[in-house]
Amino acid sequence: MWSRMMNFFSKKTEHMSVRRYDAAQHNNFTADWKLSTNQSADEVLRYSIKTIIERSRDLARNNDYVRWALRLLKSNVVGHAGIKLQLRVKKRNGSINQVLNNQIEKHWKDWANKQYCDVSGHYSLIEFQKAFLVNRVRDGEAIVRIVRNFNNPYRIALQLIENDYLDYDLNTTLSNGNSIIMGVERDEWLRPVNYHFIDFRGGTISKTAGVARKHFVLPASDIIHSYRRDRPTQTRGVPRYVSSVTRLRQLGSYEDATLISARAESGKMGFFVSEGDNRYGGDDIDSDGNLISEASPGTFEQLPAGVKFQAWEPQNPNANMPDFVRSMQRGAACGMEMSYNLFANDRENVNYSSIRDGALIDRDLFREDQQTLIEDLLFPVYLEWLKMQDLTGFFPTTLSSFEREQVDNPTWNTRGWAWIDPQREVNASISAIDAKLKSRTRIIAEGGDDFHDTIDELTMEKDYIEESGLNPSLVEEEEPEEEKPEEDEEKENED
Repeated sequence: MWSRMMNFFSKKTEHMSVRRYDAAQHNNFTADWKLSTNQSADEVLRYSIKTIIERSRDLARNNDYVRWALRLLKSNVVGHAGIKLQLRVKKRNGSINQVLNNQIEKHWKDWANKQYCDVSGHYSLIEFQKAFLVNRVRDGEAIVRIVRNFNNPYRIALQLIENDYLDYDLNTTLSNGNSIIMGVERDEWLRPVNYHFIDFRGGTISKTAGVARKHFVLPASDIIHSYRRDRPTQTRGVPRYVSSVTRLRQLGSYEDATLISARAESGKMGFFVSEGDNRYGGDDIDSDGNLISEASPGTFEQLPAGVKFQAWEPQNPNANMPDFVRSMQRGAACGMEMSYNLFANDRENVNYSSIRDGALIDRDLFREDQQTLIEDLLFPVYLEWLKMQDLTGFFPTTLSSFEREQVDNPTWNTRGWAWIDPQREVNASISAIDAKLKSRTRIIAEGGDDFHDTIDELTMEKDYIEESGLNPSLVEEEEPEEEKPEEDEEKENED
């Protein structure tokens, strides 16, 4: 009886263990997998985030691949012209209100210059977008202060604040029930209420022993705090390539070690070994008393009896280096969220299909970053900019609610990319238009241009060419080839 009961419980336990996840097993393969359980996102971040950011910044300064990746992000997400405001406000009769559109776009472009856009006068809006993007990727978050009633014609400016000044060490619960987590004060719904910054006007953020830090508080309405939320309750951001930090560091160390080994191999050396009382005088003696013997190419020297030469030939361990480096780069590229060929700047052994596939994936990821820039930075700043222009009498009194609603919802033109194979891509676009699978507007937008601007330019060109007395096509039509008689065709086929 007892034996049958033991067998039952044994089988029951066996079935229960089978139903569990393999990932939760504790065995020899998972013994070194040390995890902290039941910790919130902020508890995990609080004790490690500053070290992660310091290492991330060190790689951004000294690692070639990270520097290149950040440069690629700025170039592909923002581009040389930046993300541009585009208004297509219509009147109630359906016609374009070109005067209003031009007026707003003109003043927005003027405000985007560095003397108005940035409180310090260092950043134009294009450069501000790039700095915002780099901070978000390298440091994990971008923090912008909107300064209203600033001393410029538009009465508004922006201030980019380094995340170190939002005090990571300030964690407490206030008497009103709000909690401050790493400098961010939140209400019961975890909505930011205030931001507690270290007073950086003194030029330092270092702690002084025995001296309390000075803080100044800014309301959440003045702050844009942009970061990726890996967990719902997460208060601060983490560098994008956090999972690749160790790998990139090890790759750099491996390359340094290989370089040192290669230098040692290129300068082969040796030792003189004496047997018995025989001594070899050599050509000279260094400061440590070691013998020096100079050798010239193509010459041989006879050593005294009882003296042997023992060569030291360090082996350069780079026979498998290319494969190892590529493997490390592929992993790092995943952490950086771009293709290996782009991240490693490696176009070896690629064909049209593979490079196009990788480029399309990269461009989709870049578009996500473009959308983040629009949603987190440009659109909220634009709305605040409009409010200040309302207060300063910028808009005409005749602006209707119908038009104002369109003004508040503009289009943003992002940079596009050139086709990999223009002839193939153009033919594919023409086929897509003919088959009603794509619109001209979408195809032109994918190239980074605006459909209406393109039509306006084509119309302007056509009118100007006609006024100049030239053929608008600028290309003479080719005469069709004469059809050959069937007899001639048959004769050619026989030949």
